[in-house]
Amino acid sequence: MDDLISVVTDGQSKAISTWLPRVIREMINAEMDIDEFLVRASEDTPLGVVQTLASLEREFPFVLDSESPWEAPERSGDNEATVGLFLFNVAQFHGRESTPAIVVGLRRTDMGHHVVDYLRTVAQSFPARMVVNVVNHLEMAALRNDRRRLVNVVAESRNADLVPEVVRQLIAEAKMDFAIHLLNSVGATSAWRVGIVVTEMEKSSAPDSLLLEIVRGMSLDTWNECAKSPPGSYSEKFVSILTEGKDEIPPF
Repeated sequence: MDDLISVVTDGQSKAISTWLPRVIREMINAEMDIDEFLVRASEDTPLGVVQTLASLEREFPFVLDSESPWEAPERSGDNEATVGLFLFNVAQFHGRESTPAIVVGLRRTDMGHHVVDYLRTVAQSFPARMVVNVVNHLEMAALRNDRRRLVNVVAESRNADLVPEVVRQLIAEAKMDFAIHLLNSVGATSAWRVGIVVTEMEKSSAPDSLLLEIVRGMSLDTWNECAKSPPGSYSEKFVSILTEGKDEIPPF
């Protein structure tokens, strides 16, 4: 324990990335709680947290090599518990203002595979207004693919009953193209998510044209799943919209 205290004390004047991985490794070996260390480290500058993420990933590699050459490699548990938790904390602390810097930093340090996880935290936990702010930040930073990724993750991962509030916020900020893309992406998920989103939208009297955008995003399999749902699963209005939109769904 004394050696850990010494490392932390000596490291006060150094970049966190130079000493944190070693401390975390020793704490894990000692079965100590590492959460507080990762929370505090996530409050570093955007550049600092990206450097720390890179050093943590070197200490706790992402891939756990499979013993069989026929099996796909899997993410290691240590990476999930360290890099994964740290990335979650970084998104919570920096996501509102610094998402473009974090996303670019991840890619420049060969950690682009973590970008979607980072955006998922933003999509799942931020209020609708802040999610749209992040979309705006990504747009201003010319990260067009990432703004679309964020919208996709909202459709796929945000609590389904909270998706419509993001749609409304996008419309309120004159981002109708993103609102439509979000609704199309909802249609591409599952009949279960479609049902929840549609129900919430109908509670606030969403126009038929927006509900039709959900249908337009469906695959034929999802449309069939919705069409075969038990009576009462959807309102009569949406069943009618579902029928109307079938001709716009690709037959593959």
